[in-house]
Amino acid sequence: MKTINNITKVLFVCIFSMSSLVLATEWYEEGTLGVEGGWVNVNDSGISPAHYGQFQNTGSVTSVLLDGDTVVGDEGDFVGAFSDTELRGIAFPTQIPVPTSPYFGENAFMVYMYSNDSGTETYTFKFYDSSSGLTYDLPESVVFVADMTEGTLMSPYAFTVTLDAAGPCDDDDADGVCDDEIKLVREEYDFS
Repeated sequence: MKTINNITKVLFVCIFSMSSLVLATEWYEEGTLGVEGGWVNVNDSGISPAHYGQFQNTGSVTSVLLDGDTVVGDEGDFVGAFSDTELRGIAFPTQIPVPTSPYFGENAFMVYMYSNDSGTETYTFKFYDSSSGLTYDLPESVVFVADMTEGTLMSPYAFTVTLDAAGPCDDDDADGVCDDEIKLVREEYDFS
């Protein structure tokens, strides 16, 4: 009887523990303040990584996202800044309100980034396209420096992406990220 009670207690603890687990959040989804993963509203005009309070330095990149000469980015889309795989900055598109800007009326991504270092981390960027549900790795990167400002509304930093007109992209490994899988090609020859 004592063994059955102990087994029951262990099962209860396992079930209770599993019910309190926090499910992982994708970087482009709303998260929980203080918990790594996803983003949170910081004020009425911006969002930040959910764990932004763990960092002492900030910097920004005011950018446009170009597919060729076309500015892309619609409601529900995001640009994220990453140190390795950790989300360190995120922005949704905001319409450029400056009439004298060459991008007046277009959408910009004003990415506010966070770090505890300065001049030693290279940040890479990703674009989440909500219309396709896919994430694109962007080819540009920046070295984070405390208090940095890259780009302005008059002269934004240009990120580039190639959206496939025939379809969103190749996603052979079905992980929601375009063109991230290295494909090995094995050619077979007939020497007979």
